[in-house]
Amino acid sequence: ETRPLKTRAMMRWPDDSVRWVLLDFQADLAPGEDHRLALSWEPGDERPQPQTPVCIRETVDGTLFIETGDNQWAIAPSGTMPFARAYLGDREIVADDGLQSCVRVDGENFELRVGSRPVGEEEGPMRVVVRVDGIALGDDGSPGFDVTARIYAYAGCSWLRIYLTLTNRIPQQLVHLEEFKLSLAPEVDAGTAHEHASLV
Repeated sequence: ETRPLKTRAMMRWPDDSVRWVLLDFQADLAPGEDHRLALSWEPGDERPQPQTPVCIRETVDGTLFIETGDNQWAIAPSGTMPFARAYLGDREIVADDGLQSCVRVDGENFELRVGSRPVGEEEGPMRVVVRVDGIALGDDGSPGFDVTARIYAYAGCSWLRIYLTLTNRIPQQLVHLEEFKLSLAPEVDAGTAHEHASLV
């Protein structure tokens, strides 16, 4: 059975042929199960599409929506990091300011805020990557860190993978990162909250 596959050339030889390639595909395996796949390529081959592809949609205000099936996440050009809102079908389950993220450094809290329009670095249908740049602000509003979040979403998956990069702007050689915290206030009833807790 041919599986949906996404490829990305990571490094090339001087003649522009591919030296290293990243392969994205999905497979369901039981613990300890051995499942071997063969990679082949022929000119004109058509790759099958995933049953529930993932994509990025942009609105006029610069907000990017990551969409796969009934799950949607909105990454806005301002406000909280790493995303502004989340939806399950037509229902908004995380509203504006329903997600707060912060870091604590040397006993001081810094809130993570978006500082520019998000950028789609990779588009589906198997995987999307959205980059959002921002800043970590102290309680007095002073900047402590530059922040870059890369948000990964996958076809048919109701969860996100998020990588954070912090660049220190505090004028001292060493700082102690004590904690990174996400605070979530979902707008769902108890049963739905339990069923869809994997959304974040």
